[in-house]
Amino acid sequence: MYEIIRVDPEVTCYFVRWSEIPTEQTYRRFLEDLKAHPDIVAGYHSMNDMRSVDMNVTSGTLRGLVETRTQVSGIGEGRRALLVASDLGFGMMRMYAMLTEKIPGQFRAFRNAREAASWLGLPEDYPLPF
Repeated sequence: MYEIIRVDPEVTCYFVRWSEIPTEQTYRRFLEDLKAHPDIVAGYHSMNDMRSVDMNVTSGTLRGLVETRTQVSGIGEGRRALLVASDLGFGMMRMYAMLTEKIPGQFRAFRNAREAASWLGLPEDYPLPF
């Protein structure tokens, strides 16, 4: 599941905490929730905290998520930081980022929240919600 824990229009970024790798159906619902959220504007950046997620997934699962992402328009071209805790998670999210190169937006895996925040253009002293 997922939880949108903060939307900050001042820095054009929203923050999401994930508790599991989504299924294609859950991911589609998440993307539709983003489009319908009254405070999220297409093109906002996002930081996705996936540090508690079991990253033991297949490349086929990741390809299915990418396919789902290509089917939902109107999300925008913002940057998506994918924050992970393990080497396996880092590798899987790097693979996901590579698979998304042809769709709007940029995805990048990080192990460090401050590095992710910097890549998203957040101020150095920005108080992260996780």
